[in-house]
Parts: sequence; C-alpha cells; structure tokens
Amino acid sequence: MGEEVKRGYAIEFRFSTDEYPKGNRMDFNRMYWVQMDPLYYLRHAMIIKAESISFADDAGSFSGFEETGLLAELDDDRENARVATIRLLRFQATDTFITALLGSEPHGPMARFLEVTRNDELNKLVDYVAKQTVHETLQISGVTSFSEWLSFKVFRQKAKSSDDILPDEIVKFVSFQAEFARQKNLYNAFKHGFRIGYGIIPEFELKDTQGSDPFISTRRFKNPVAWVKWNEKRNQRAPRVEIGVTECDPIDDMAAIYAMAMLLRAMRRVRIEPKGTTISLQLPS
Repeated sequence: MGEEVKRGYAIEFRFSTDEYPKGNRMDFNRMYWVQMDPLYYLRHAMIIKAESISFADDAGSFSGFEETGLLAELDDDRENARVATIRLLRFQATDTFITALLGSEPHGPMARFLEVTRNDELNKLVDYVAKQTVHETLQISGVTSFSEWLSFKVFRQKAKSSDDILPDEIVKFVSFQAEFARQKNLYNAFKHGFRIGYGIIPEFELKDTQGSDPFISTRRFKNPVAWVKWNEKRNQRAPRVEIGVTECDPIDDMAAIYAMAMLLRAMRRVRIEPKGTTISLQLPS
C-alpha cells in the first residue's frame, strides 16, 4: 500500500459469484442501480451547453500553446464543436438507456447482460424495440403488448389497469430512440472520431425526377458534421466508400437526453427506494 498508484490507472476487486452462501447472494441488480447515475449524460450536456469560455481565456493552463497558435485553432468553430459534442452525448445516453431497459429485471443481472449481450445480438434486440415488439428472449410471462412490457421494465411490476401502462407518447419516444441508436455508422463516426470535420462537408443536392428545386441540400445544413466510412469485404469486386452528412439539432438532442435521464431516474428510484414510495415521471412535451 505504500507504493503510489499511477495516475490514470484503476483498481479492480474481483470475486466469484459462488463465494457467497446460498440464500445470502449479493443483489447484483441493486448494486448496479445504486451506483449508476441517471443524470450522468444530462449533467455533461448541460455543462457543454452552458460553456462559453474561450480557450484563450485560460491560456495559463496550456503552457506553450500561445506560441504554436494552437489556442486560436481551438477557438475556431467552437459552436459546431459544442453542438457535435451534445450529439455524441445523446448517442451515449441512448446506448445507456436502451441497454438498461433490455437488461433490467426480470432479465440480467444488469452487469451480466451488459457483458454478454453485444454487437449483432444487441443490435437485434434494439431493432425489436424500434419496431415496438419484444424479442423472444426478453418476453415476460403474462405480458402481451409492447407498452405493457415497457411499463414492466420501467416500474418493475405488471400493470394492474390501463392507468399503470405508460402513455403512447412515451412508448413512441422509446421506440424512436431505439431507431436513433441503430445509426451505427453515424454513432461510430462520433465515437471514434472518424469525422471529416464540421465545416468541410461534401456539397450535394437531391432532386426529384422532374429536376425541380432540391428537397435536400447540404448547403442548407446548420451545424453539419460529415464522416467517411470504408467498406471492404471478401469476394467484393471493389471497396465501397460511404460519405455521410448529418445536421445536429442541439435543442432536440438536449430534450432527448433530458427525457431519457428522467426515465432512468424513475427506474432507479423504483429499484432502490422503499416500497410504497410515490414516484412521478414527467417528460418534456
């Protein structure tokens, strides 16, 4: 213990799940919900949204940057950088929210679900949520509709009446977020930094067969982000290059992050607070 822990390193405590006597097993689901912060991405997004200090104002923290001209580059196009960061936070918030829904009781434990359900298998489950259907591996006995399933996942109990079922607006919101999460090329562009940039985007227009005014033009995009993806597969005659452009909407992204945070917050309270606690759920209109 006398040796200093190196900066940036983490300490892990590992133990086997069979080390606890039968009947005295640790509640791994509760452990997850106690530690998880439902406001994590909302808090970060609010910080980014409110941030207005120039890098040059804090030049003392960046020794030598003034001479290289880097501070001027960092301050360039700050608004698009801010908007793109909020979009990235929305992707991460959606990822967290959807997987929490899928892996919550009676499935899981959450930690196990997050570890063993990945890639194509996870994508398939997300596809089902986007279509407002339930995959056979996640069905719940006695629950027949998607809205009932979603209500059980949030409140951890079967609906006794129609008043216990989440309204259609929330059901549609959740399925839309699952559809949003299916944009893997776009998510990876943000997550791994495969972006071309904020201002350097390909200019193109889409017109109908009559050649009338374009109904989509990248010249009209506000806060655009573009990316490049290289697709190369075996037995493919030639590699395929994909160039994509998206328009970021910070107002819509913030509203989605807020709504998912409120849903996760309700889910957490249901699971860690004493029975009988009144839990309200209010989402932005």
